Amino acid sequence: MQSMRRYILSGGPHAGKSTLLKVLEAEFPDAYFIPEPATEVITRELAKQQVRSDYVPKVPWYDYKLFAPLVFEEAVRLEQNIPLETETIFQDRSLIDTIAYLRLNHITDYQDETWKLANNMGYTAVFFCEPVGSHAITEVRRENSSEAKDIHNSLLETYRDSRLPLIDLPAIDVSQRVEMISKYMQSL
Repeated sequence: MQSMRRYILSGGPHAGKSTLLKVLEAEFPDAYFIPEPATEVITRELAKQQVRSDYVPKVPWYDYKLFAPLVFEEAVRLEQNIPLETETIFQDRSLIDTIAYLRLNHITDYQDETWKLANNMGYTAVFFCEPVGSHAITEVRRENSSEAKDIHNSLLETYRDSRLPLIDLPAIDVSQRVEMISKYMQSL
């Protein structure tokens, strides 16, 4: 039996991770896919606000310190729910991304615990996506272009600190990125 291989897609906002993940789902139908924890939390929090207009959502643009533990919990939940028989996992961000965001927001809480968990998750490699196209603010991603660059740099530095194999995916067509990923996977 082949061991579990866990591939992380990371990079700053507007790096094409979500698009790449969708294409990988078609290319690797037997793989298991984990969505981005922060997006899951933001979407849930904004939905609560839709139901109750007086509800102040716990989102990064209001108070990152309140938002951080929700993302941590969601990341752990998503990563611990992987079926045991799974051989290939692609995930949009990981606990290491959580650490990068904590660092960027000068929050020391949770960092040690998150590193310990991340080191035990058995990640295989990270495919680090360079930004593609122009920067656009969305309902979930409200960073300006300068903040997006800071996030990208913090993620890159944190992944370098993790000592995981770091495969740079340049700002190229998504099909070329998939080809690079496939070649890397075949080389293992």
